[in-house]
Amino acid sequence: MSKRKVAVSEDGVGLSFLDVLCCGLGAAILLLLIVKHEQPAVNSEVLDLMASSEVGKLQSEVERLSSDRANLEVELEALAADKIQLIEAARVRGQYLTDKEANIQKVKAALNTELARMKGLKEFDVQLARQLTQEQESRSEPDLKAAGALDGINYSGLDKVVILLDVSASMLHWSLVEIFRIQVSGAAAINSAPKWNQARLSAQFAYKTIDRNARFKLLMYSEEVYNLEGNSIDQEVLSWDKKDGRHDALVEDLVSHGPKRGTNLKKAIDAANSLIPKPARILLITDGLPGKVDGRGKLKGCPREQQKVSTLTSECRVSVAMKSVEAMAEGLSEVPVDVVLLPLDGDSEAIRFYSIVSGVTAGKLLTPAVDWLLK
Repeated sequence: MSKRKVAVSEDGVGLSFLDVLCCGLGAAILLLLIVKHEQPAVNSEVLDLMASSEVGKLQSEVERLSSDRANLEVELEALAADKIQLIEAARVRGQYLTDKEANIQKVKAALNTELARMKGLKEFDVQLARQLTQEQESRSEPDLKAAGALDGINYSGLDKVVILLDVSASMLHWSLVEIFRIQVSGAAAINSAPKWNQARLSAQFAYKTIDRNARFKLLMYSEEVYNLEGNSIDQEVLSWDKKDGRHDALVEDLVSHGPKRGTNLKKAIDAANSLIPKPARILLITDGLPGKVDGRGKLKGCPREQQKVSTLTSECRVSVAMKSVEAMAEGLSEVPVDVVLLPLDGDSEAIRFYSIVSGVTAGKLLTPAVDWLLK
């Protein structure tokens, strides 16, 4: 019997081991049944309490960002306004610079023109001064009675001839004493004065040599410039006359424009310079250096404007004469100037000055005898 029990134990599984397995499996099943498998529920109050601090931080951040945004919008608007102002300022400045540049160009052009004019005047003055010095050093006094001639006063074949007739008081006589005597003697003595008649006949003689239908201009001057009708002209742009017979009577009536007052040669030259087109030749009938010119008190050797003087020094008269012919260097530099000189007694500077003027311009100088055209 004991042998059978031992055989059974060796062939099968022990009961104790199975019991242990079954007990463990049952315990596991029981544990699964007892334990809850739902997610744990969280109380909303707890959640609110947990989130309140974080929400507060987020709201503060949102408010800060909103404030920063408002500030940035204000700054953006200010920058936009500044941009508009800068654009307008740039436009105004650009227009200002454009206008400034245009004005600068105008000033430069005017400056260049003035410099060229001053250069021409200086060259002309230097040339006149040089020749005047040479004449004073080397030339002897001319023989006036032997110098008179008809040669040179012939304008046949020329167009645009200007005749400038001096009608100042000194044209009455060759002597200063006789000039004063004739002035106080009345109109009859003035009209019959030999020197005045010689000057008038010289202008008429020159007019007669001008061709028919040629252009001419006959002007008289003392302190003002007068046309053939005897009307004063002042800073006018003159037009040419045509020799068609309409002016013959006016030229013959020059005797009615008796000499009076002082001599302003510059106004006569300026009047000739205003003619368009420019003259082809100029005849100047005069007797000495001019004594009148604007701004005379600033010239070398001349008395100041407030000073009252009865006579001018030779130096002052030369300065006035130099100032008077400045227009020749500007617009009449290529126009020949012929001079019929009826000089005053003792006026040696006049012959020298007008010989230089006629020489520089390629003109002719005539100093006729005292009875020329009067015989």
